[in-house]
Amino acid sequence: MDLIIQMKPYLAFFCMYQLKPQFSNTQRLLLKQLMLLFWFILLPIGLVNIIIPQTIPTIMIHPTNFAGVITAISIVYLYASNYTKKDKIIFLIMLTIGLVSGRSKFYGFYALSIVTILYFENPDHLKINIKNISILTCSVTIIILVAWEKIMLYFGQGFMMNGTEKSDIARFVLYATSISIFVDYLPFGSGLASFATHTSGYYYSPLYSKYDIDNVWGISKNDWSFIADTYYPSLAQFGIVGICLFISFWLYLLKKSYTIFSKTQETKIFALTLLITGYCIIENIADASFTSNKGFFMLMLLGLILSNNHDLKNEISQPIKQS
Repeated sequence: MDLIIQMKPYLAFFCMYQLKPQFSNTQRLLLKQLMLLFWFILLPIGLVNIIIPQTIPTIMIHPTNFAGVITAISIVYLYASNYTKKDKIIFLIMLTIGLVSGRSKFYGFYALSIVTILYFENPDHLKINIKNISILTCSVTIIILVAWEKIMLYFGQGFMMNGTEKSDIARFVLYATSISIFVDYLPFGSGLASFATHTSGYYYSPLYSKYDIDNVWGISKNDWSFIADTYYPSLAQFGIVGICLFISFWLYLLKKSYTIFSKTQETKIFALTLLITGYCIIENIADASFTSNKGFFMLMLLGLILSNNHDLKNEISQPIKQS
């Protein structure tokens, strides 16, 4: 069961990448219009939430769902567009309403989106030189500062502070314990269904009692609702080798998109790949998005984007008609 769950996002990516589905100009226009329609449906929820703070949780169950769907429809809009200056501005406007969700992860992604769209739209800014490396370093620093509270919470001693949610305590314990598992189970990890995954909670892995965390709220045998609430600790199942492979996968996709940029001098594919990669990296800090429906969707879209690179010039030379 855990093997299937862990394979799911990769299957989504490679199936789309190999199938290479194509959208006609008419279909792309329809896709843009649908994304705008969905956004206008969600817009009142976000605006009302500014006045009545519990509107989003009441309608969307959790603010993360609102932030996730805003991110998804915005990226799909950008993918279906001609990637003109107007389309980029509309993309950022669509993303902005997601700020009312109050999620620090979304703040980090929003900062990444602004830098990607406004700075890296210029092909000269994607070339590897000291100036661009400095700008990228500053951008990463800003993103880290935006999400600093959560970083300190999970990687520092933040869970000891008053007012911290129990879910955050569970996540911190998972992160802290995963480090011990990495060390104790070198180099291939503790194995599937053993730690920080849904299956490890369903069949309740003996590792939780071994590391004396089976009494922590959300990780206990009687209540394991937060065992699979974050992704990175689950990499302890695959050890240092698994971490290297996971990082290699994302580096390979970024390298492939940069190679496409080098050949076409068009920034659209690289920007979309960077946005989706950044979204997955940020989101997985406090959510198992990679193996959830959100990760499945994003990896499908990424496979679609990278599989259609040969038609990029045709799309740009023959822009879709605006309604």
